[in-house]
Amino acid sequence: MLDEGIWVVPTLAPVVLQARKGHEWGMRQSGIERRGQQLREGGSYEGLVRARKSGVKLVFGTDLASAVVPHDAILLEMEALLVFGIFDAKEQFLQAATIRAAEWLRIVDKSGSLEFGKQADGVLLSGDLGTDLSIIEQVDSVFVKGHLIVERSQSILPESRDFQIFANVGA
Repeated sequence: MLDEGIWVVPTLAPVVLQARKGHEWGMRQSGIERRGQQLREGGSYEGLVRARKSGVKLVFGTDLASAVVPHDAILLEMEALLVFGIFDAKEQFLQAATIRAAEWLRIVDKSGSLEFGKQADGVLLSGDLGTDLSIIEQVDSVFVKGHLIVERSQSILPESRDFQIFANVGA
């Protein structure tokens, strides 16, 4: 993977959620037990740890497009990445969610870090994510291309004349 420049997006939220909520979703008991065993053993994630330590680049993701992962599973994914040792420190997955993701998407010249000349996309949180991961769920403000679109957790709709600002976001 390292030799070929292959990037990895580890997603643990589906396994965690299936083990925790499988009964609610109508999963078979055998599937729930299998997911629980994966979590208890943790050994199935050793390959990801070795890959990261050898220099394979990891990007943060949540697999939220799957039927079992809600859009707000970011905290769950962050916690799982630390618990299973995929990342050693919070800073590693914060980089995986920002600068590494921009590199992977080939938009690092426009996004991924707060620097002069970049798009000025950013999220302001109500606290210190470095000391409390649950702060990720307390979004205060969101900026897209330097324009405020969420303030005090309330969405701000752009005026129609400003709509072009938001066209091709993430493209």
